[in-house]
Amino acid sequence: MIFKLAFKAILSRKWFSASVIILMTLSMFIITFGKAEANKLIEKLERNTTNKYGAFHAVVNGIKQNEEDYIKSQKSIKHYGIIKNMGYTNSFNNTKLPATFGTMDFQAKEMGHIIIEKGRYPERNNEVTIESYLQEAFNGNAIGEKVKIKINNSEKYYKIVGVIKNYSSNWTTPNNYKIGKTSYPNVIFNNNLMNKTQLNTSALIELNEYHDFDEAVKVINDLFDKSENVYLNTKFFEEEFIYKQSIPTLRLSFIIISLFIILISLIYTKSVHFRKQENEIEEIFKSYGFNKKKIIFYLLSQAILLTGFGAIIFFLTNIFINGFFQVDFLGILSWLIILFCVDIIYIMKQSTSFFNRKYGGKESVNIPKKFVEDNTFSWKGNLIIIVIVAIFIPVYYISNLIVEENTPKKLKNEPDFSLFAKQTVAYDLVNNYVIEDQKANTFKFRDVEKLEKDDTINYIEKVPYTIGTSLSVNERNLSRYLKSWVSNMSEKDDTYQTPIDLENKIKKLPIKKKLTQIPNVNYYVLNKKEWTSLTSKYKLKNKYQSDSILMFFPSINGMKEDKIKDGDSIKLERIDLDEKNEIKYKDWDLKVGKVINKSYTLNFNGIHIENSGLSIAIPERLVKKEKIFEGYLELYIYLKEKVSAKAYEKTQLSIKKMYDNNQESNHENKHEQIEKQLSLLSFINKLSNILIFSIIVNLVIVLMTKLYFKLREKQQFNSVNKPSSLKPPNWTLWGLFKELIICFMYSFFIGLLFIYLIEVNYSSDLLLSTKISFLLESYAIVSAILVGLAFLLFFQDKKSKKNTGC
Repeated sequence: MIFKLAFKAILSRKWFSASVIILMTLSMFIITFGKAEANKLIEKLERNTTNKYGAFHAVVNGIKQNEEDYIKSQKSIKHYGIIKNMGYTNSFNNTKLPATFGTMDFQAKEMGHIIIEKGRYPERNNEVTIESYLQEAFNGNAIGEKVKIKINNSEKYYKIVGVIKNYSSNWTTPNNYKIGKTSYPNVIFNNNLMNKTQLNTSALIELNEYHDFDEAVKVINDLFDKSENVYLNTKFFEEEFIYKQSIPTLRLSFIIISLFIILISLIYTKSVHFRKQENEIEEIFKSYGFNKKKIIFYLLSQAILLTGFGAIIFFLTNIFINGFFQVDFLGILSWLIILFCVDIIYIMKQSTSFFNRKYGGKESVNIPKKFVEDNTFSWKGNLIIIVIVAIFIPVYYISNLIVEENTPKKLKNEPDFSLFAKQTVAYDLVNNYVIEDQKANTFKFRDVEKLEKDDTINYIEKVPYTIGTSLSVNERNLSRYLKSWVSNMSEKDDTYQTPIDLENKIKKLPIKKKLTQIPNVNYYVLNKKEWTSLTSKYKLKNKYQSDSILMFFPSINGMKEDKIKDGDSIKLERIDLDEKNEIKYKDWDLKVGKVINKSYTLNFNGIHIENSGLSIAIPERLVKKEKIFEGYLELYIYLKEKVSAKAYEKTQLSIKKMYDNNQESNHENKHEQIEKQLSLLSFINKLSNILIFSIIVNLVIVLMTKLYFKLREKQQFNSVNKPSSLKPPNWTLWGLFKELIICFMYSFFIGLLFIYLIEVNYSSDLLLSTKISFLLESYAIVSAILVGLAFLLFFQDKKSKKNTGC
């Protein structure tokens, strides 16, 4: 009986029922959509990350048999794989290609996501599989070729049976990198050799469970006691942060904001409905003899039926579009439990208030009190409208701001490829001289020159390997600006203990006295075309063209006070360790072609390079002639705007060879960045669009509910006071419209305040005009809804007057 009456009540109130069902369906869709889109993006990014950097969290080098047993016994370790190094060569198959020899067990190959490009892994002791870049050592197909390899003083021929995709240049470089010991194998042998050869053993570690990077670090440190032979797969963690931290946070924010707005809209809509059916409840109470508990059950039945209808519509729609298994059952169940609890609390409160007023002896005609209650209820609706609009404005602004600021077109002036020779270098600091214990394997001049001749290359910004190199100036040439620069830029480490033997050796070197080292200097090596472009811009004299340098002092540090003049000489110094680990002093006297009291800027083929620090530009010919630098530490490669897919692929292959040959190197690809950025932006864009749509739907429903409530109140007032001229001002068309305008003005002000707070705490490079356009767009959308409502209000009012004859 009660359930049947509740069902009839729902069918008789089409607007109320439709509003609640729409909001319920929308809420379930938002929960499922948020999870589905987040999972889809996480899976994509996780797949790309593990394919490139492997699916392991740390590497332990130099492990022994007992340590391997220790790793096996740890419950916090999910998987581990063994890599064993057997040595290396600097000239694989009589070429200049370096290669590390080693073996990998099955688990290591799985964890590393090593991909076979062609052929297979070795099955016999005389077979090997090579990394793709080593195919360059052969003419044509390397499969089937035989290569002579020396291991443990024994030289044999091995047959190449497979080629794997280049992986070693992508993986994180070990902190204590030593080729042939801690480097990753480029030539992989049969695993049977593991037990026959004395090898350097490393283990790839995949942890069972952890929540973030810091927790993973703690687990690793606890397991291995912060050993220097343990290093984290930092590249993996950097990528993982995006899909394990950023994406879930965005998804959670999206769901919380959406469900909060839906919840307050549902509460308001149900409040209006309850006030409207008070007389009906009273009739049911009298006709069927219902008590308070049955009335509560009657109202709760309505809520359950409406929730059920919304769920049915959602599930049918979702199954038709995405399939049954795409539904977030746990999320939806949690949401329905929250709604059920809210409904119980609300129904209990409203029914208790109703019975107290009607049948508790407290009902009395108190016009001022009723006026206050009606106005309080009306302003509750107004407050909800203000909250919804005040949330909509910053949400619209922020979502557009994020998408616009991170759009790939912002990467237009970024290099297409960035190559870095090495991440860390070991050195000693003696008397302000940096002495390297372990040098980086730089990018060679000849390889870069060859690459620059490629038709697709627009410009390469070349940063030479200058670690250990000092710019020194005679003390008499020090201006007060340079002295200030030296004082401000010099970094002193009082805790560093200088090795005594090195200090004694340096004292014996022929280092010239009265020279002051200038710190924090940027060096740029320019090829012939670039040098010509730069020198013509600053009108360098012909006599300084060939064997001179350009010095750039920003105006704050230079101006007319500089004592270094055109034609003066400066000195570059370096203390090196030779092959016998003996210290040697090198210096070069370089002629200053021109001192320029501005920041270094180079405009070449549409590429703009600028540095505001103290900079020196050196022609490449001079660097190679005097052997000043050994090679390049960093390369920033810009391609021409219009490059065919085939030409791009060929250039990419040439660039890959450069960093594949150097396992210590690191690299970035703009196209990979763009693809990743587009994926993340697409996710943000979808969430923001659904959120904006959800807020608009909620706003329209709340406004329509308020309009419906006001019209019903007006009809009731007119039916009771038809002969009377009494008519409260807010029941007129203009009165209600004015009330809504005031609500929207409050919302605009609060939304603007939120945006101001965002701008204070979040710096953006977008133009002010762009930001203002986003703000005005949000205002325009809300205003359009208000104007649409005004027309609807006008027609409904005319229709009401026609029906009532007023």
